[in-house]
Amino acid sequence: MKFKGQEWAMGNQLAELTIALEHPSKTDRPLRWHLEALFHPSSYDSRRDRYETVEHLFLDAYGYLPAGTDWRDLEGRVFEPVERLWHGPEVRMNSFGPGKTLWKGPDTMACLIRFLRRDEWKFQVEVSAWFTREASLLWQLRQLCRMVTAGGEEEEEEELPEEWTNSRDVYWVGEVLFTGVHCLVPVNAPRPLDLAKGLARKSLNLSEVREVRLNADSREPVTPKSGLCCDGRLVLLTTPHF
Repeated sequence: MKFKGQEWAMGNQLAELTIALEHPSKTDRPLRWHLEALFHPSSYDSRRDRYETVEHLFLDAYGYLPAGTDWRDLEGRVFEPVERLWHGPEVRMNSFGPGKTLWKGPDTMACLIRFLRRDEWKFQVEVSAWFTREASLLWQLRQLCRMVTAGGEEEEEEELPEEWTNSRDVYWVGEVLFTGVHCLVPVNAPRPLDLAKGLARKSLNLSEVREVRLNADSREPVTPKSGLCCDGRLVLLTTPHF
């Protein structure tokens, strides 16, 4: 990966892709996908350097799919700022390590994310991002004005600004593994695990899973509070190849 002119290598684990679902009453809402990856400097050598002594970078990318999308249809999809403002993609970079923080900039809105192809449970992804707050704000305002003045009529989407395509602060092409689904079900659901499996099958056409469990410490006994969060009960479904 290239970040701010430097080369970074992927960590030991593959990047992970998850998709979030909400209770059955909200199945018409867009589906949120989340991609995360960990990188270290290309010069890092595990035989020579201690892990805790080098800087690391986290890449977080988010986007939305229409409700009822088959998870396999991510292949060939392109996510870019010309989508509706609240359904557009986001890329965020965070750093940690022994030194000072490498990046303290605004969240990225100028980004282009392509799911190039799928091989079983893996996708090859291309991520390009530009840390241009001013250009991002102008783009959002232009999109918002277009939506307000369109009067319900369809309009052609504008192309990405040329200066964005010529100055990449982040660029990465790599594989991500579809690891599973985070499913939020009602607190009082009598069979939350079965409900989550059914929702994943209906919303994503995901019928093959390796494990279904509440979001709780697996070493602790299941209680009425297991998996509880602010809006419901969180169930985790993992894919067979995770």
